[in-house]
Amino acid sequence: MKILGILLYTLICILLAPAFAGCEKTDPNNHKPGKTMNKETQLYVAFENLLRNGQTLKNTALKGRITAEIDITLNAQEKVLSVLAADKQILLITTTHIHCYGADGKQQWSQPKSLGSEALIKDNQVYYQNEHLFLDSVTFENKQIMGNLPIPDAMSDEAALQLLVPFEKNFLNVVQYYDKMEDYEAAFNLNFNEYGSPTCEWGHEFDGLMALPPLFCEQTNLIILSGKDNVLIFDAESGNETSNFQLPLPKVLNWSGSPDGMLCFLGKTDDKNTLMAVETNGEIKWQWSPTDSQEWIANQPPIVSLDGKICVLSDKTVWCLEDGKEQWKYELITPGFGCVMADGSFLVTSADKLIHLSPDGREKLSVDLPESPVTPPTLNEKGQILIATNSKILCIE
Repeated sequence: MKILGILLYTLICILLAPAFAGCEKTDPNNHKPGKTMNKETQLYVAFENLLRNGQTLKNTALKGRITAEIDITLNAQEKVLSVLAADKQILLITTTHIHCYGADGKQQWSQPKSLGSEALIKDNQVYYQNEHLFLDSVTFENKQIMGNLPIPDAMSDEAALQLLVPFEKNFLNVVQYYDKMEDYEAAFNLNFNEYGSPTCEWGHEFDGLMALPPLFCEQTNLIILSGKDNVLIFDAESGNETSNFQLPLPKVLNWSGSPDGMLCFLGKTDDKNTLMAVETNGEIKWQWSPTDSQEWIANQPPIVSLDGKICVLSDKTVWCLEDGKEQWKYELITPGFGCVMADGSFLVTSADKLIHLSPDGREKLSVDLPESPVTPPTLNEKGQILIATNSKILCIE
């Protein structure tokens, strides 16, 4: 199947541009494809990456008032993934489409995309993998900037694009490959490519499954990957490996990175819930476990504030730690999502409520929502909080 996929990809490249060549790797290994990633896993990985991007929202004076409810209508195959703030527009990302709404709440345009993939905004452009598995970018007015550009190793329904990092002339991508027919192990690739060419400037290939979704730390310019048992860190410009160490927990559920490059792991040790802070060289800074037996929210990464505080959510509690020491906790009705504001305060959702917590854990306000949210909060240019439910986009100020 891998050979057939490569032949098909090569044929496409020949039809598009005769000068295209194959992608040469700096660390080539034979693929050992494995089982297909199901749709639920694709959605999980895409949502994980979303929760890691833009976790710190700029300051805004919240009044706790819902100012707009935008009704959304999805087809039977669509599920909401995320909401993005784009200039004066709002982008709703679903499993199959990007829907753009104006300030008046009316839908302005829609674009189909690959199943379960996310979209991202950079330099006033929306980047996404289209339904034909190529890379596209459009303006907020839906004017195409780039179209049908190849993404090496992601041009097959046996591959899932896990991470995309666009730059001015190049882009980074991480792809997990599976095989639908053969029961082999999977493989994943890290590539650095020029737009419009399938030739990698550099690339690495690894056997097996990623234990955790890939991370990109913009402040330190590092790409951080996790194999089955280890952590791999690469310089995003040169592709050189800067660190390689064992996963610090026997069972890892989630992770995130801090602005100074520290990694925060959420997992278990000896059946105890554990939060662990690790340097990028593998050195453990500290670890902490709550005293009760509550379960971590697996799809909510640790939330790291600009001043170094770390907030984690369980099924009943929000905990805040600094240097491995518990600072405060806040009891939840049901588990939800969270993010941090630039002033160190936190936004969390629980059942049908949005709760704003001060940096010291005091409840500043609580907003009753008409439905339970299915996305984490984000912020638009007016300072409004945007949250999506299964039928509405809510604007809160």
